[in-house]
Amino acid sequence: MKTLISFDQVVARTVLQPNVDAQKVELAIKVVQPMYLKKLLGAALYNELLLAAQAEPLEDEKLAALLNSDELQNMLAQWVVVQAWPDLLVHLTNAGVVLKTGKDTSTSADAKLVESTLAAHTRTADFYTNELRAWLYEHRADYPSYQPAGARVPAETMPLGGLNQ
Repeated sequence: MKTLISFDQVVARTVLQPNVDAQKVELAIKVVQPMYLKKLLGAALYNELLLAAQAEPLEDEKLAALLNSDELQNMLAQWVVVQAWPDLLVHLTNAGVVLKTGKDTSTSADAKLVESTLAAHTRTADFYTNELRAWLYEHRADYPSYQPAGARVPAETMPLGGLNQ
């Protein structure tokens, strides 16, 4: 299944270098899409977007605008960095966690460095999440199935004018 952002797009929009382990980044993409974007868009719009993205070319202009928006692409790219960062930075071995150095030898990872770097990228990802949220609000009329997690259903659409049974 085609993802909503590619390895090359993540590299172009973030601090990741093209020589990082693409497989680890691609695994992170598959985790990030449902973990962050589905919650933000709601299941219906998220599934519409995934389905539409499989078509070449993407025919629905409004879904294409959403998929290709800098807001969505930047948000996904930054969350991919946050998700992939630990796997790109360290090896998990029987001996424990060791820092990847690009050489045949590895050294112990400085936990403060890992934590502070990850925190910085998480703040950037949060920023882009809010940018996408604002974009979606501004364009909400174009996406009738937009129902983010935690959104309240209008009372008039529920049984008995809002009273749940």
